[in-house]
Amino acid sequence: INVRLALAPKFKMTVNKNIAGDVYLTSVTIETLDTAGINFENLVLQTVVTEIEIEFPSPPGKNGERKFYDVMREMLPDFSGEAISNVNQSGIFQFDRSFVLSGTKASWNKSKLHTVAFIQDRVSKEVYQAVSTH
Repeated sequence: INVRLALAPKFKMTVNKNIAGDVYLTSVTIETLDTAGINFENLVLQTVVTEIEIEFPSPPGKNGERKFYDVMREMLPDFSGEAISNVNQSGIFQFDRSFVLSGTKASWNKSKLHTVAFIQDRVSKEVYQAVSTH
């Protein structure tokens, strides 16, 4: 971890979320800082909605656990992420996503939902260091 923390960040990311009624809205703004050595053709933005804590009255599985932390609830737009190869490789770009909290999603605790975002190389699976704000 310390070796990775010592690397200069390649991007600056700002992640915001808002819940309006039953609509979860998230916005990820990315600013390129240092694109040297990066193959943008392989990069994807992974955006994940998590719930801080979920507790069940009785264990849902066989191991007796009832409480779960930082549970991934949704990947936006899906598990493949979103290619960023078509964006300007220097500057600022923004990705906005939303979905309705209905059906099974209606039981999610809105006050415990958050968005996590990261840039990943889809070939090497490397995750790029970013300065984060929110």
